[in-house]
Amino acid sequence: MMAIEFVGRYPAASGVIFEQPSVADVPEQFVREHQLSEKISIMRGDFTVDSIGTGYDLIIASGILDFANTKRTSLVEKLACALAPSGYLYLVTHEVSDDYLSPKELIIGWLSSHLAGLDNLLTKKEIDLALANAGFKKIAPRPIDDVLKNLRGEFYTLS
Repeated sequence: MMAIEFVGRYPAASGVIFEQPSVADVPEQFVREHQLSEKISIMRGDFTVDSIGTGYDLIIASGILDFANTKRTSLVEKLACALAPSGYLYLVTHEVSDDYLSPKELIIGWLSSHLAGLDNLLTKKEIDLALANAGFKKIAPRPIDDVLKNLRGEFYTLS
């Protein structure tokens, strides 16, 4: 988990992991195993409905906007409200193409769900539009000691 790696690497950092109640025991166990219980708390809930807190300097949102379909606007607005004024959003998406043909591994992996009627996968363009409408602007961060060079997500600030 990125939060555990980040807080483990930077001693002054602390964090909150927000997770669905059905799977929150997993990150909670990892936090205990890494002896970070004093620095990382676990919030349980549905990120599309429940409060995620406020005042965060950094929000790591990995794979959540891809599946927010009808709640994308409210979720992006919630992320904007949760950030501290000079905070950053680090977003990892599946980068689904407009024609839903790439990335191939993801499309094939979700094919059975789509055939069963689950139609909630957002395209990269839909996610980018929701972010722009909420006032997010993509930035290119300066790598610090090669920390950011292998990350596949994108950083945003509020404009």
